[in-house]
Amino acid sequence: MQQVHGTVIESLGVYLPPRRLTTEEVLRGCRTPSVLPVESLTGIRARPAVEPGQFSIDLAKEATRRCFEGSRLSPGDIDLVVFCGISRYDGPGFRFSFEPGTGLQLAADLGFDGALVFDVANACAGMFTGVAIADTLLRLGRIRRALVVSGEYVTHLIETAQRELDGLTDPRLACLTLGDAGAAVTLERSDRPGVGFKDLEIYTLGRYSHYCIAKLSRRPQGGAIMLTDAIGLTAVSLPQAVGHAVQMLRRNDWTAESVRHVIPHQTSSMTLRAASQAFNTAYGREVWDAHTVVNNLAERGNTATTSHFVALSDGIESGRVNSGERILFSITGSGVTIGTALYVMDDLPDRLRNGRHARSLPARTAAGHGADGPTAPEGPRARIAGVGVAPGDCPRDTVPMAAAAGDACLRAAGLVATDVDLLVYTGVYRTDAVFEPSIASLVAGAMQMNDDASPQGRHTLAFDVFSGAAGFLHGCYVAAQLIAAGRHETAVVVTSEVEQNRTTGRPASRGVQETGSALLLEAGDAPGAGFVGFAFKSFTEHVAAFVSCGAQDEHGPYLHVERDGMLEETYLKCALATVGELLDAHATDAGSVSLFFVPPGWRGLGERFAGALGVPEDRLVHVDVDVVTGDPFTSSIPLGLLSALRQGRVRSGGTGLIIAVSAGVQVGCALYRF
Repeated sequence: MQQVHGTVIESLGVYLPPRRLTTEEVLRGCRTPSVLPVESLTGIRARPAVEPGQFSIDLAKEATRRCFEGSRLSPGDIDLVVFCGISRYDGPGFRFSFEPGTGLQLAADLGFDGALVFDVANACAGMFTGVAIADTLLRLGRIRRALVVSGEYVTHLIETAQRELDGLTDPRLACLTLGDAGAAVTLERSDRPGVGFKDLEIYTLGRYSHYCIAKLSRRPQGGAIMLTDAIGLTAVSLPQAVGHAVQMLRRNDWTAESVRHVIPHQTSSMTLRAASQAFNTAYGREVWDAHTVVNNLAERGNTATTSHFVALSDGIESGRVNSGERILFSITGSGVTIGTALYVMDDLPDRLRNGRHARSLPARTAAGHGADGPTAPEGPRARIAGVGVAPGDCPRDTVPMAAAAGDACLRAAGLVATDVDLLVYTGVYRTDAVFEPSIASLVAGAMQMNDDASPQGRHTLAFDVFSGAAGFLHGCYVAAQLIAAGRHETAVVVTSEVEQNRTTGRPASRGVQETGSALLLEAGDAPGAGFVGFAFKSFTEHVAAFVSCGAQDEHGPYLHVERDGMLEETYLKCALATVGELLDAHATDAGSVSLFFVPPGWRGLGERFAGALGVPEDRLVHVDVDVVTGDPFTSSIPLGLLSALRQGRVRSGGTGLIIAVSAGVQVGCALYRF
């Protein structure tokens, strides 16, 4: 039997748009004559910028195509697609994707048939958060191959800053450092010893999450803007990143001198030099210098989530990075998110430079493909230990509602915030359309969740999973796998929704219930209570059946919604197909399921759903009408569970089947034993 070792980067693709935007041009475009020393402070002479008609999704598509050009895989071989971009600026007219997510649009366009697909948001640490999730699923045997991809069209923030910027201390200044890029990596487990990711760890210090916030501008000209306390951000992240890197090296018995390349998040040359000095001080000698620490800022700028992989690609293309070398990726991002990844190169640099694939692709088997396949190894089951809902008098604001729900959830379980080491936020519509940092990091800060830990202290990782109404179940799935792998013990999956047009004075277009809700998950003892299995299926032929996106006109930003008249019929058909797959995979028949937690709005479809499965309609659980004033949307699973508990319908030893359906169309199902 072939021995499997670490997770490796099977292929890497980077796309840099051809237009070169110089710092001099950027400064000339500011509304007032500027003498800001941006180039001398940052080391950035120019950055790649999109051509007219290019957007975030286009950068991601091109990076993915290039990734597969250097791969022995095809899109049909991929079991997991995680899109990790921040901007989601995917079309003209200030079109920001909400539903469906960018990842599902990529799957529809590029043919990722059968893959589990969702978006992750964690500021500039997003791609490595996606890599960490993929690595966990690969180690557990849930999947065989993954694609982690991002496309960042962020230079439009420069245009907003040029209109608003006022002096050297203006928090908009960091917008001028941004560059556009796409990056994609395919990941799999290696059959070679000693290569791939040796260790990877990320954590969040939510106390400082307000140090960098990107959102819609409130100025009359509109647009998106990023407000950064650069001094405060550096003061927190630099010592944390250095301390964590030292800890990780020692934990894995790597000497500092054995690391051939250090690839930090590319923000400014001044910050990179300070990090090198701090690391050398920690070791009491010079171990890292300009030959060790990669700095590609001069012609790239800060390309957000893609920066580590753009730098890696540059290093491989130039001949600087070679096979067999050790690399330390220093991960930092708004939130504040800190992390370190230790990686040993296989022959990827040689393969990419020589244009040859690693080896022929072995025959594919049926297991995996984005669900808990029947051959997946058993790990500790995640069980639901608490449910919480924001009180009715909570301000209708994204973070307060989510934090209140999280607090209620912990109280129900008799825990406190510092007991939680994983926080996953799954909401879609948020106040001021904040897209950086992760909402999860803001919620972690509001809940004081291990938010000022030392590198050696107890940590909480916080990030967003973004995939419409099924996002909450995706969040539960990811949390359950991280628990099964032993990476986390206690997780809160939390959500909140606001009616995005309410604050603009326009009519409500999405109709969501403005509330927050949460579930607490913790490790249970298999084969006891907890999640038995999941299945997710995408029906991308219906990707345009429901679309919601941010837009902007002369009156300002607003939410635009397009809906197919047969949407409910489509949802029902797709849900039945996915439920059937889950039941078959776990050798379970519908008659043995005690309760079916169905999506909101299915009261008219319940009889047909129950009839198709051959079960009584009274086994269906709907959210109590007395707690619903709109579409529960991402809160439908926690509210449905509360409804069943209040009605006394939950019995120990019984089995529930949870169903969630998203735009795209995506269906998620889970079997749960009470």
